[in-house]
Amino acid sequence: MKLRTQISLGFAGILVLLLLTSGIGIQRLISLVDETRNVVEADNLRTDLVEREVDHLNWAAQLNAFVYDDHAHDLNIQLDHTQCAFGRWFYGQERRHAESRFPELKPLLADIEEPHRLLHESAKLIRDARVNIIRNEDRSEDQQTGALYKNETVPNLQSVQHYLGQMRDIVNASAAAIQQAMENDSTQARFVLIAITLSAVLAGIILATVIVRYILKQLGGEPAELAAISKRMATGDLTMKLNVKSGDRESLYASMAEMINNLKQTVEEVRNRADYLTSAANEVSATSQSLSQSATEQASGLEETTSSLEELTASVQHNSENAVATSKIATGTAAEAQQGGDAVSRTVQAMREIADKIEIIEDIARKTNLLSLNAAIEAARAGEHGRGFSVVASEVRNLAENSRKAAEQIGDLATDSVDIANQAGQLLQQIVPDIGKTATLIEEITSASNEQASGLAQINEAMTQLDKATQQNAAASEQLAATAEELSGNAEELQQAMAFFKVDDDVQNR
Repeated sequence: MKLRTQISLGFAGILVLLLLTSGIGIQRLISLVDETRNVVEADNLRTDLVEREVDHLNWAAQLNAFVYDDHAHDLNIQLDHTQCAFGRWFYGQERRHAESRFPELKPLLADIEEPHRLLHESAKLIRDARVNIIRNEDRSEDQQTGALYKNETVPNLQSVQHYLGQMRDIVNASAAAIQQAMENDSTQARFVLIAITLSAVLAGIILATVIVRYILKQLGGEPAELAAISKRMATGDLTMKLNVKSGDRESLYASMAEMINNLKQTVEEVRNRADYLTSAANEVSATSQSLSQSATEQASGLEETTSSLEELTASVQHNSENAVATSKIATGTAAEAQQGGDAVSRTVQAMREIADKIEIIEDIARKTNLLSLNAAIEAARAGEHGRGFSVVASEVRNLAENSRKAAEQIGDLATDSVDIANQAGQLLQQIVPDIGKTATLIEEITSASNEQASGLAQINEAMTQLDKATQQNAAASEQLAATAEELSGNAEELQQAMAFFKVDDDVQNR
């Protein structure tokens, strides 16, 4: 059970006893107040009854003086039985209250009404008789007033006094009974309150003893000692050696001893961690600075690389344009070469035809040479007459020989030209596919150049992004260096904060 519950239950029990004591005391006090009120009312009623007796005696004395004193002419008494002091009490609320409070008075109050009325009626009769005496000046009627006084007033007065006396006795007896009951109740209440008070005190002592023992068991030591330990702990002093009782594991003293040991371990571990954190923060700061410098240099190199890539991109773009132009030229050259091949073919054909024609000329020259030789032979035969014709024939033979030689030379040249033309044609036939392939390769080079230009543009963009990332890394490295410096400062502050605690190692180091 928890200490709070035990203390609450203990104080609740004491509180119940106190409430019981208070309740009984209040109940007895209320009863005593009621009984005291009854006694006071009885005393008041008894006083009223005595006063009413005295009033009636005084009233009777005044009436007696009026009857027997010759010089008395005025009767200054209350003749109305409802308006005298007793009549007002009798016919008012006081009578009903007295009857409700003292029921024994009810028969006597009923009996006293008629004698009281007759008492006041006798006074009226005496007054009227006395008025007649004074008015008629007849002193013989004085005996009549005296007789009325003796026969009416005195008996009724005695009856009223008798009933008032009886009522007074009843009230006195009731008051005495009430006082006796009040004394008995007071004695009983006193004994009950004393018994409950002693029980509450005894229960309080027992409860206090149990609570103190339980609290001391829970504390494990004196509160002053625990307060001193707490003050030393508040100043950061953890060098204390607490002697915990054997088997004590749940008391506050044992918990404080365990807490001190745990705090020592925690402080030492935090100090070690703070030292490591300081070292790591310094290393991170140095690494971050180096990384920042490297990132800055890398950013500079990337800018140069980006610039070179831009120049290379422009060069590739220019090469691509040149390749496109070369492709167009190669295509045109291939077409022109094809046309040249065709022209060479036609030239070969023409040269062959010329060779054929030259052969004809050679044949004509041979035949002309034969004819000139025949003509010379015939001119020689003709003798003198054939001399001129022989000269002509000789010239014709020379001309035919020259023509033959020229035709042979032309034939040789034509044959050589045909061979050369055939070789040129063959070369052109070989060049035309090569030029076509060259045009195709140039187109492929153009396409590759375009792809290279596109790739270089992407590389350039990637380099630009890499440059931005490098600059961001440089900025992040600087920020990381600043964070590392701040972390180092926090680690130093943590070390300073941990220096507040004093453990055994600190004492030995000192």
